[in-house]
Amino acid sequence: MKRVLIIAYYFNDENMGAIRLRRIAKYLPRLGYEPTILTALPETIVVKEIAGVRIERVKALDLKAVYERIKGRKEAEVVRGSEPGALPKSKNTKLTAWLNRWLMIPDKQIPWLWPAVRRGRELLSAEPYDLIFASLEPRTNLLVAAKLAKFSGLPCVMEYRDLWNNNPYHHQQQPSAFHKWLHGCLERYVLSRATCLSTVCRGIQTYLQMMRTSNVSREVGLVYNFYDPDEYPDEQKLSAEKKTFTVIYTGAMYFSRNPYAFFKGFRLFLDKYALPPEAIQFKWMGVTAALPELEQALKELQLVQYLDFQGIVDHEAALSALCSADAALILQSPEDAIHIPGKLYEALGARVPVLALSKPCEVTEIIDRVHGGIHVPHEPKAVCRALQELWQLHQDGRVWAYNEAEVEKFSAGQMVGRLARLFEQVCS
Repeated sequence: MKRVLIIAYYFNDENMGAIRLRRIAKYLPRLGYEPTILTALPETIVVKEIAGVRIERVKALDLKAVYERIKGRKEAEVVRGSEPGALPKSKNTKLTAWLNRWLMIPDKQIPWLWPAVRRGRELLSAEPYDLIFASLEPRTNLLVAAKLAKFSGLPCVMEYRDLWNNNPYHHQQQPSAFHKWLHGCLERYVLSRATCLSTVCRGIQTYLQMMRTSNVSREVGLVYNFYDPDEYPDEQKLSAEKKTFTVIYTGAMYFSRNPYAFFKGFRLFLDKYALPPEAIQFKWMGVTAALPELEQALKELQLVQYLDFQGIVDHEAALSALCSADAALILQSPEDAIHIPGKLYEALGARVPVLALSKPCEVTEIIDRVHGGIHVPHEPKAVCRALQELWQLHQDGRVWAYNEAEVEKFSAGQMVGRLARLFEQVCS
């Protein structure tokens, strides 16, 4: 077995990046690799054991906890909708966004850099390893990997799940020309230490191919996000007696990734069919940030009684709810033609038809490729027409027909196999 040191600030979290890394760690031993995870897990978190995977915790200052103390409130007050009839309350990100963008370079995980580097050097000095693997986001992961690659001389595979610079989301843009220059310097530094680059979508792949330095001689690998068939419940559908038509959204809504066009189209659909709340429901598991007018919009559109907002739930509960839904909402920012929402692959694994609000891009290409559902522009009338089609499917008791051969290509076994082949190339 070859040994790989994986740099992962987030590993036991419920965000899609951490879930992806846990799945990679789970499947790598089946492909001849023994992973050690260098992570920032606090000791209070109980880690779910993964066969053949070793966890190395590295303590560092937790800026999220610091921000909560500064703002004088706990995150749970904003992001959980445990009470019946609870509405999403948008988190106030003004202070934390300012601090992160202006002071925390390259990101708020920077206090973890040197503790992680010290522990990584200890591991690499004491035991034999064959390669280093790190995945962005956060960017600090790549800095740790670059320094450990320089120290050890080991091959290093760096994965981009997001853009470093030029990210289309407002909260990740740099606030000044100096910041952008500094981020560019840091990015060029980590790329100079990468033996091989990999990414999760074609847009970032193109970006990296233009960014490659002479040190990165290989082509940029493409390893999409994926679903793990092992994580879904055995009974993926409710009984035939199920009456309520359910559209589900599992994830965050923020800035330009917002639901306004969907909710307006939802209202048009309700008006057309005069449906009561017991007939149709929008279930939301996630959070919202920088959308302070969302609660008022839900009230003005008279959608409160149709909304089941549950806030943050664990990944297992989200998958279970997804499998019992009739459609999965996917929101692609109109400003973003590059990134692919990770929740798309969760819906593929559940074989639930998606309703994607997106301009033509790789997201819509994948949906068409796997026959995974319906994609429409961010227009209420288009949303209404899509809901009509999905509603009729529900009324007829029919199951959406996926292209099974294409969906299988986005399974964990297929995609982690791709990553393992990249590892083989850099180790040879």
